Amino acid sequence: MRVPALLILLPLACPPAWADDATAAPPQTSPLGTLTAFAAMEGALGLNAGLAAYDPKGYGFIEVLVSPLAGAELGPKPARVWTGGVGFAAIGTYNMTHYGQDYSHIQVLRENFYALNGLVVAVFIADKLGGDQDAQAMASHLRLTPQAGGGLRLDLHWTF
Repeated sequence: MRVPALLILLPLACPPAWADDATAAPPQTSPLGTLTAFAAMEGALGLNAGLAAYDPKGYGFIEVLVSPLAGAELGPKPARVWTGGVGFAAIGTYNMTHYGQDYSHIQVLRENFYALNGLVVAVFIADKLGGDQDAQAMASHLRLTPQAGGGLRLDLHWTF
């Protein structure tokens, strides 16, 4: 197994830490703390995009493999779990099927960086709009459509 693949699997060995039962009040966030968190998140997304550029098929396989864990780590809200898990699996499937033997590393890096940032935004929106609905109510907002050239299209829709 290559070293980047081992780096991707490393977080799987770490147990999750939940702060739902914490008794202390949440700390006040400062603009510098928010900026630092944003920079750390963008750095992590850039690292993931870079690993995908190194080996798109292998990284895509790992993304599909760990997508249920990605959804589970998003907490108990079904909107976040569905959006995060399915979105992460979709990016992995794209990486596995779209790139052949000859591909541009820069193009893979750019496309994955955009896709991962889009997934973060989608999870944020799903969290704000999804509320605490149960899984069946959340599934009523999803539509899976076969495409003429092959493949499937997953739509998440809301009526306001």
